[in-house]
Amino acid sequence: MIEKRLIPMLLMEDELLYKTERFKNSNYIGDVINAFKMFNDYEVDEIVLLSYRDSLNNQEIQFNFLKEILSEAFMPVSYGGAVSTVQDCEKLFYLGVEKIVINSAAYYQKNLITEIANEFGSQAITISVDYKKSILGNRIFYVKSGTIKTEYNAVDFAREAIEKGAGEIIFQSIDKDGTFNGVDIDFISKIKLNVRTVFAGGSSNYVDTSYLFSENKYLKALGSGSLFVYNGTRESIIINYPTIEDKSKILTH
Repeated sequence: MIEKRLIPMLLMEDELLYKTERFKNSNYIGDVINAFKMFNDYEVDEIVLLSYRDSLNNQEIQFNFLKEILSEAFMPVSYGGAVSTVQDCEKLFYLGVEKIVINSAAYYQKNLITEIANEFGSQAITISVDYKKSILGNRIFYVKSGTIKTEYNAVDFAREAIEKGAGEIIFQSIDKDGTFNGVDIDFISKIKLNVRTVFAGGSSNYVDTSYLFSENKYLKALGSGSLFVYNGTRESIIINYPTIEDKSKILTH
């Protein structure tokens, strides 16, 4: 049985840690490496590290800085940002990354998912399905850090990615990101995929988190940025994570 997990999702810009609101309005949080050290002390399940600027501007991956970060990481780390080739993945795995996260490349490079899965296995590839809710209630897939709308429904793209070899899907609600106004429960409660599925966006407290796991028995992980770097508001920055005892209560609601 796959263990349920709570996953800090950290956003890196220019070697510093930020948090966005609806994928905009970056708020400075602190030093990336110091944050990893603190999460080590909290014994977090895993971390997803996303490089916002690299993804948006097609910049090169900061391999040297990632090497520094990963040398301080005592938890599994997934990385996303400007990954566009199998060779990029090979370098990242060599540095210690456990899983690769792609969004735009999964859309624009139709064969990349299969190429990565064939080379390293499906467990190595995660697709970040960033989405917005349309006026008709549909969840539409976006790329380029939420700036470009695609023709895909979010779930349809996720299923296509799984068919190509993706071993994990992260659904990120752009509308809910960093808002503290609750998760997209109507969407999350109905999702059932045959790979591990992570949801992110809108978490405001651990009570909401517990309720979310109770609403979808197929949910295996919840990702969040705000929940683990703020103390309830964007003005109160504090790296945090539940104790083992508290986490057990949340996940076994």
